[in-house]
Amino acid sequence: EGQRLLDQAREAADRFRGEEMDRARQEAEAFVERARSDIQRERDVAIQEVRSSFGDLAITAAERVIRRSLDPQAHQELIAQVLEEGVGLGRA
Repeated sequence: EGQRLLDQAREAADRFRGEEMDRARQEAEAFVERARSDIQRERDVAIQEVRSSFGDLAITAAERVIRRSLDPQAHQELIAQVLEEGVGLGRA
């Protein structure tokens, strides 16, 4: 009778240990998946910020080049041409 109780206690302990290991493994996998999602989201935000900054930088550089290379008459002609072509208005 005593041996049977010991065997049952060992089986219960083994079962409990196995369940706890499974639960810990699942929690670890969920943690890793959340971390991967967070990293991907932060990466996407960083890429978008770089693209936006690069676009702003390109526009600023283009503005400076145009200001330095155009005399007032050429500047007016460029503005008129852009307006006629509808650049940036979805008609280009």
